[in-house]
Order: sequence, then C-alpha cells, then structure tokens
Amino acid sequence: MNPTLILCKSCQKEISSDAPVCPHCGAPNKGKRHWAHKAGLVFAVVVIVAVIAADLTDTPEGTANIASNNSAGRGQGGSQTVHRLNEAVAAGTMEWTITGAKVASGFSNDVSSVQADSSQSVLVFVSGTVTNRSNEEVTHIGNIYLVDNHGTRYGEKQEGALVANPLALESFNPNVPKKFSTIFEVPCTASGLKFEATDFGALSADTALIELGVKLQ
Repeated sequence: MNPTLILCKSCQKEISSDAPVCPHCGAPNKGKRHWAHKAGLVFAVVVIVAVIAADLTDTPEGTANIASNNSAGRGQGGSQTVHRLNEAVAAGTMEWTITGAKVASGFSNDVSSVQADSSQSVLVFVSGTVTNRSNEEVTHIGNIYLVDNHGTRYGEKQEGALVANPLALESFNPNVPKKFSTIFEVPCTASGLKFEATDFGALSADTALIELGVKLQ
C-alpha cells in the first residue's frame, strides 16, 4: 500500500504518513509512532497466546482426580477413585463394604491372639461384607490387600486366621452378603492405607480402593 500524505502536527506541512520525522521541521511523526506501538502490542498478544496454547498441549492426560474404579494394573493407588468406609463399592462382579478398621500391636480373643512380628510394624484389623453380584457361584482363591500412598501392597497376615474370618477358599452364592474380617501387618511408616477391593474372577483385574481412615503412629 502506497503511503498517504498527512499534515505535520507541528508545521502543518504535508508529509508522508510513513515518514518517522517531518522533513520540514524535524518534528516526530506521532501518527507513525502510534501505529507502530499498536503493532507491537498485537505482536505481544500473539506471542502470549502461543505460549499458553503450547503449555496446555504439553499437559499430560489423566491429571484430574477422576478415575474409573476399574484398573488394569493393581496397586496403583494414585490412579483410582478412593471410596469411604460404609460405602458399597463395586469391583467387577463383587460388591464390597468396609465397615471398620482399627490398628494395634496385637489382637486377641478368648481362643487365641496374634501380634506384630516387629516393633517397626503394626496390625490393621479390617471388617466388612462382600457380595457376589454375578449370576453364578464364585470361589475366592488368593489374597486381598491394603495399599499405601506409594502403591505398596500388603497381604493378609497368615496368623490372622486365628482371630479373624479370612476370605480365601470361600464360596460366594449370588446376591448373598458375607461378613468377613482379616488382619494385615504393615510398617509403622506406611501412610494413606486403603483397602483394595477386588473382583474374584480369575482373569479379572478390576479393583477399587476404600479409604480406611486409620493412623499408624
């Protein structure tokens, strides 16, 4: 675009709109500086928008604290929704409700007792109900676990069978709630303990986490 002629604001003589100064009196061309300033502002805005867009693009997916109850990899506590005590929680075809959790160095009843193996660990007694929501009888073979904030899993204490009701080798008829209680031994330094509800299906990896709300120290 060809430059236009404008009047110098100082001497009122005609000058080119592109001239940085008036060739007659040497006064700055204020109109030229005004449009250059606007162009600089527009450029700055474009750069800022580009930086913000690049930052959003680089944000990894999955940073929101929303996740499915189903997890392809067990023990990854940070990637699942955490449920509360007394809340019915589905893990595959099994429905779990953890009704209580307590911590001590040992537990006992009229028949037997069980103690922590080390002064650096404590026992966590967990009780609740589990219901088979499928249409077929299911037998549980294996273990259940607690998970801490680092994803470390702690299995049932074998001696816990003396004072608790473990689920291993139990059969579950459809839609019949079954009470259970079991014991875990964990380090005193563990934090954020959660119960890992699981599906008893042999090929299933569905899990759900339930916050126990216990303090170990």
